[in-house]
Amino acid sequence: MSERSGFLDTTIHVSRQIGAAHVKQRIEQELPSYGRVGATTFSKVEFKNAVIRDVDFALRKLNEAGSLWSLLKELANLPPQARSRINRILLILGNIEKFEGGAGATDDERLTDAVRTHLENAILGYWFTLEKHLSEMHEVKDGTGCLRAGQAPREISLGKFDLFLQPCKKSGAHCRMASFFLENRHLFVRIRQAVLSLPPADRGDKTELGGFERVIEVCLRDPSELCSSSNCKKLADAIIAVESEDYSEIYTSNYKDFAILCQALNRRLNRLNLSKED
Repeated sequence: MSERSGFLDTTIHVSRQIGAAHVKQRIEQELPSYGRVGATTFSKVEFKNAVIRDVDFALRKLNEAGSLWSLLKELANLPPQARSRINRILLILGNIEKFEGGAGATDDERLTDAVRTHLENAILGYWFTLEKHLSEMHEVKDGTGCLRAGQAPREISLGKFDLFLQPCKKSGAHCRMASFFLENRHLFVRIRQAVLSLPPADRGDKTELGGFERVIEVCLRDPSELCSSSNCKKLADAIIAVESEDYSEIYTSNYKDFAILCQALNRRLNRLNLSKED
């Protein structure tokens, strides 16, 4: 019987750190069931673009607003397209277990101070924990050679951070994206064909899957287009799925997109259930 092996999507790295307690427990129980666990350095770019930038956003808004309650009001007023950011920030805040403060401070002041301290520590803390988790994998693939994956957040002064990610263009590329696409062209073609087989409503202009198809079409004409950071960002989940070669399963909470990716690449999908129900 072949070894059961699991390749981790970015959503697993995110949930291991900011997920609800039952979700974290579910992941830690699942990982040892694999004989081999792998990941990709490209997930670090997604993690930084999402979790790290969200922490920084919440910290800046907290300092501007002056209190946790004002921050929550600001989050409530964000547009609908920011729903993912709102949900992640609420999960991040939910990881604060206690609050302390000086004598005479109100509960609101103590809680605001605790949130500020938590957010300041979380930017580097989450990144270093991600690095630790990756170091514990059996394998971390780096087929894309993405320069941005190695750009760690940096504290430049107390409570202020440099979260720079190199904007990349196809001219003067600093990665292996073009050769990665060429080496795996047949797999990207299979992904595109799987997306095109879906009803038009499921692959429309505003869908992730539709974005996969359009970027792959562009890269089939000119693989160097994948060296553009705007294109590799749109194709991120497909890139991670292609990196999962030699693994039997992809472990993810993103069922909608990875169901199609796994179907195209003949992988099993192990879906992380985020609800409290088993």
